[in-house]
Amino acid sequence: MHRIFYISELVNLIVQHVAARETCHDRNSPGYGHRAVKRPSVRTLRTLGQVARVFREPCLDAKWYHHSGISELLWMVDAIEVVPKDDHDGFFKDHYVTRQLTIQDIPKIQFYSKRIHQMNVSSFNSLRDDRRGGRPREPTETLLNYGPPTLLFPRVHFISYHAALFAEVNFVLNNTGDTLTEMIGNTLGALPPKFLMMAERRRSDLTLLMASAADQESGEFSLGQSLNVILPDARRLVELRVDDDVSHHLNLWDAVAPIPTLRKLSIKSHTNANLLTFGPSCSVTYNNITDLHLQCRSPQAVCAHLQNVVFATLTTLHVHLLSDMNAGISNTEAPVLLSAVSRACADSPLMSLKIYGFESPIDDTPPRLEILGVEHLRPFMKYKLRSLDLSMRWSWTLEGTHLEELATAWGNDIETLKLDPDGFWPDFTNPAASVITLQMLEQFAYSCPGLRILGIPFDPHLSNFVWSDDFCVDLPGHSHLEMLWVGEAPLIADAAPEMAMYLSSVFQKLETVKASMKGLARGQGGTYFEQWQMVSKMLPALHKARRQEQVASFAHEHGQSW
Repeated sequence: MHRIFYISELVNLIVQHVAARETCHDRNSPGYGHRAVKRPSVRTLRTLGQVARVFREPCLDAKWYHHSGISELLWMVDAIEVVPKDDHDGFFKDHYVTRQLTIQDIPKIQFYSKRIHQMNVSSFNSLRDDRRGGRPREPTETLLNYGPPTLLFPRVHFISYHAALFAEVNFVLNNTGDTLTEMIGNTLGALPPKFLMMAERRRSDLTLLMASAADQESGEFSLGQSLNVILPDARRLVELRVDDDVSHHLNLWDAVAPIPTLRKLSIKSHTNANLLTFGPSCSVTYNNITDLHLQCRSPQAVCAHLQNVVFATLTTLHVHLLSDMNAGISNTEAPVLLSAVSRACADSPLMSLKIYGFESPIDDTPPRLEILGVEHLRPFMKYKLRSLDLSMRWSWTLEGTHLEELATAWGNDIETLKLDPDGFWPDFTNPAASVITLQMLEQFAYSCPGLRILGIPFDPHLSNFVWSDDFCVDLPGHSHLEMLWVGEAPLIADAAPEMAMYLSSVFQKLETVKASMKGLARGQGGTYFEQWQMVSKMLPALHKARRQEQVASFAHEHGQSW
């Protein structure tokens, strides 16, 4: 072997390049925070580790950096078997522990476990209690108890729990050192008591805590009670997500106010009772929070949360209304909700705003009261918004001049703009109605060069559209749009091919067109929905044909110089 490979830094760089990782940033995903090696890279790592001895340890470290469960560790000591196919109905394999672990198994397990930095314990590929033969055998947790705890996981700083049984996560927590700083627990049942006890023990070093449980607001171990212990000493906490209503244990707003490092906060309230206790007890300015997610039952609850709150650095605000209200949230509440958001963020550099509810289009009766318009959006025009997503099925009306106003305010920054495409908009078949035309929409997209996702209903009538070579020319400012939400825009039968040709020529990177499913839910056949589906399916082929035509045209014009 060349002496250059004796340089450990070079070997580590090669291994890091081979071990391509994918990091999950979706806070709603069970894989949030994971830095797992991509599947194709695992085989490459194994091969590289066998090339020379100098690569063996770095490749093992990279392969075991992120791990799911302890099943593979138990395979190393032949203490596990796969659940028979007729005994498990999932896509992933579950396992039984076949024998009692002993102290003699620890060195071989430790050879691999000491390399793990991130541990994910989920219901996939999990351990199950062996109940074959009509009676339970030794519980899994008993079989995993090999004696006094040993430091098997000295490097684990991140643990994510999404399972039903406690055995695996208890095994990890019992054998983990003082390196744990990030903890995620999300289960439909109760969180393991050991998980909460570990969070309390590590509270002064925690940087991430996300917890969601059920049936755990009473008894000895309670999420709310644990937060009462954790938060006063959590001086390094950067991200806190509590997906349970713990308001009867503590006021989260008051509890997090003294934490100087907190950047991301998620709060959930299940009921509308005691609205006065939802927000902080007095007016507070939060100077460090940049990302806020609120999950509430009603707009009144959101307003109660934000009543005494002022943000100085907030860039992202997501509001999720949990009730299955559909159109039931009246438009009189909408301006109040938008006003509360605007007031709380008045001094913030807001860049992303999302307000959404359930997507269950049952009731198609529009609210009879106030109709929203551009005046309700003007308070947000002072922000350099990159994303505005309103999906509440409110009643709206906008004109072409209003689109020009939106383009003037956000044109240089906006990347995602969804203005309630499934909401209630003017009747496009009424000549007297003020509607947005396709040409207005095209001009708006032209004024927003970074726009990638656009959602707003419009009149899809194409007047005097004729396919010509002019539509094969790249138009600056139009090429970035990738997704178009059209709501219930009435596309007549047999107009799909013409519309697909038009959209593919104007928006050269448009991949998907999505229409409202309200027509399908009403049992009206969903004609518009089906027509827009046809448009979306035609776009890839038209884009390919258009590129081929451009190449052929260029070759024809410059053929002699080639």
